[in-house]
Amino acid sequence: VSVVPHGCGVYGYYMCMAFPSIPLAEFMIMSEQADSIDPNFGSMFLSEPLPEGGYITLPANEPGFGLTLNKTALNLQRPYSRSVARALSDSAEVSGGAKDKAKDKAKEKAKEKASGEAKEKAKE
Repeated sequence: VSVVPHGCGVYGYYMCMAFPSIPLAEFMIMSEQADSIDPNFGSMFLSEPLPEGGYITLPANEPGFGLTLNKTALNLQRPYSRSVARALSDSAEVSGGAKDKAKDKAKEKAKEKASGEAKEKAKE
């Protein structure tokens, strides 16, 4: 069964390259008047591959999807400073965070297993 990814950009292009059942990919025209080929993600990436002559060439030697974030255009900022994030993390641990609960559960299972093994040995 052939499949054509709908509007998923570079992520779908890599699927096309990997699977023979995906022979085509859709490229959505994002320009305002639909008269030029603009990047699907606007200025989010510095290196988004664009079609030329009906084909898209994907970078072979780039990590991941071969995209580089345009940190300047996105004006990326942390939602919290590192000290605030650390304080939030510490307060979660104090109030019995998920990590502590998971550790406690694992310890409990280990004790139950050891107890069960001890009972089996006692029966022998």
